[in-house]
Amino acid sequence: MTGDSAGGNLSAAISLMARDQNGLQIAFQALLYPATNASLDDPSIEEFADAPILSKAGIIAFRRHYERSPEDHKNPYFSPMRAESLDDLPPALVVTANFDPLRDDGRNYAERLRAEGTPAEWINYPRAIHGMFSRPNHVEHAQEAYRLVIDRFQHHLGAAD
Repeated sequence: MTGDSAGGNLSAAISLMARDQNGLQIAFQALLYPATNASLDDPSIEEFADAPILSKAGIIAFRRHYERSPEDHKNPYFSPMRAESLDDLPPALVVTANFDPLRDDGRNYAERLRAEGTPAEWINYPRAIHGMFSRPNHVEHAQEAYRLVIDRFQHHLGAAD
C-alpha cells in the first residue's frame, strides 16, 4: 500500500484500520511525505510555511475538505499520530523531502513506528520538495526514490527484480 501526502495519510489510516478491525493483511506500506499529524505543530510546518507546491495555508485548506469538524483531529484514522499504539502494523518506508512542511511529520511517524516495534525506515531527500514523486524528471533524486520504493515493495512482497 502506498500514497503520497494526503494519500500517505490514507495509507497509514488504512493500515491502522486493517489492524484494528482484523481486516486486510497489508504486507508493506510506503508513505511518501505523509500527513500523519493533524496538530500541525512540527517545526518544519513553520520552517517551510511558504514552500512551493505545499504551504501551511495549503495544508489547512486541503484539510478542511477532509474534516467534518475539528473533532476529527483527535481521530487516529484522520491523524495517525493520535493512535494509541503503532505496534503490529505492516513494515513501513517513510520518504520525506527536506524542503517540505511535512518533513518532520513523516520523520516523527517513522520514529514512533520503530519505537513501538513496527519495522520502519525513514529516508529524507535533502534537496527535494513536496510532490517530488509527481516530478520525477525535474526533482533531483526523485527517480532514485522511485527505485527505492519499488525495491522495498519487491522485498516485502517476495517479488523478483
